[in-house]
Amino acid sequence: MHTAATVALAAALFNDKGLRSVRPAHFVTHAIMKRAVPLGPSLVAIIVLLALSACSTLHTHKVGDRIVPDSGYSWVDATEKKVQWQPGSAHPTIAHILAARDEGKWATTPGYVFARTEGLEVAWKSGLRFDRYPNITSSNVEGSFDADPGYVLVGKTLLATWTPGLPHPSTPHIVAATNEQGWIPAEGYVWVDFPASMTVIWQPNQKNRQHAHVVSGDQEGQWVPEAGYRFINPKANWLVEWIPDSPSPTRPHLVAGDEEGKWKPADGYAWGLDKQIVWQADQPSRLYAHVFSGKDEGSWVTEPGYFFVDKQTSWATHWKVDIPHPRIAHIVTSPKEGVWIPADGYAWVDSSKGAQVVWSPGMPSRRYPNVRASPEEEKWLPQAGYRFLDSKVSLAVEPVAPLSTASGSNPVVECAKGAGVGVVAGLIIHGIALVADAFGCAGMCTTAAATVTFPSVVSSAATGCAMGAARSALQ
Repeated sequence: MHTAATVALAAALFNDKGLRSVRPAHFVTHAIMKRAVPLGPSLVAIIVLLALSACSTLHTHKVGDRIVPDSGYSWVDATEKKVQWQPGSAHPTIAHILAARDEGKWATTPGYVFARTEGLEVAWKSGLRFDRYPNITSSNVEGSFDADPGYVLVGKTLLATWTPGLPHPSTPHIVAATNEQGWIPAEGYVWVDFPASMTVIWQPNQKNRQHAHVVSGDQEGQWVPEAGYRFINPKANWLVEWIPDSPSPTRPHLVAGDEEGKWKPADGYAWGLDKQIVWQADQPSRLYAHVFSGKDEGSWVTEPGYFFVDKQTSWATHWKVDIPHPRIAHIVTSPKEGVWIPADGYAWVDSSKGAQVVWSPGMPSRRYPNVRASPEEEKWLPQAGYRFLDSKVSLAVEPVAPLSTASGSNPVVECAKGAGVGVVAGLIIHGIALVADAFGCAGMCTTAAATVTFPSVVSSAATGCAMGAARSALQ
């Protein structure tokens, strides 16, 4: 008979119930010491059991034609049928039972306890902690476990690791610190009265521990870029970029510098004593071309030749043509931006020696056609053949008919012209008289027709010549 059968028979004989440690080799001694039993048939049975035990392999039993180790044992040498106790091996038929360290002892798997003081029946129990598996407890759900606050179970094992940043399960806005079992306020929060209390409050302008240059905002839970930065794509992530000349939210007239993380005075300002920021007049603007700081703080003026496009909206400027220089006389803006030329009627004395100009009589005007500079400075004359429309209003002119000059008038020519006119006039009158006389005109018509004689023609020619010579003399 095998060992298991021997144990069962012994248990039946001595009624030894609830044993969780079964050692067949010592069973008889245990039974004799525990109970005083009468010798006789019982003694015979004991002797039979000892004989059977001596003849069989210890801690094995037969299954069919095979001999196998008892529960909790494994072969050391199957040929010689030697076995040994295997701590941690699962019970072959009863779930959640493992071989204990001591031979013949049984233990429950984590989370289970023996349901009774006797036997191997088990039950799940929540809230259990384990020496072998620290920082976990059995949960209310059979077969599952809860990690302690700040810990996370590793995969499907019962090992728990400390995880920095993990929120506390019961205290709001508290997270696991980098040091194990340490706790710190969550991002954006600070202690109110630590370590006496774990209460925290939201604190603006606290740096985010995970995102560079991001700080807590004024409203709880709000995050904003640090001063001098802006979000590159706030809908996608919290990456930021440095923005030169962006204003400081805490100090007036201080702006982000060209180098990341550096600060400088705002446009128009400069460093004063003890790092004070002061307004500095007549300094070129860093932001707008051709603009300078004015005498009054916050005021701006344009460079000569430039004007503000719309001063209400920005300091942008544009170049205007023919605008006098505010400090150099007789210099004006040219059509080419940034270039200065002599004013109308003036010319450079020596352009290589500076902006010196001189009035140039006779120089045609650039602004008014057919007008020239007069000998008197800043006075103008119309060109020959023109006259001013209204010199009090503008220098606009109009053309006039050219006058004959003395050199172009000849008395002989004028006499001949006059004589010809006289002869032609006399002939025309005589012809008219003849026509009138033919149609019955009497009196003066007959007399006029009869008076056209050679002497009269000569007289008309002489009269015309005299008038032409007189006109030539007058011219």
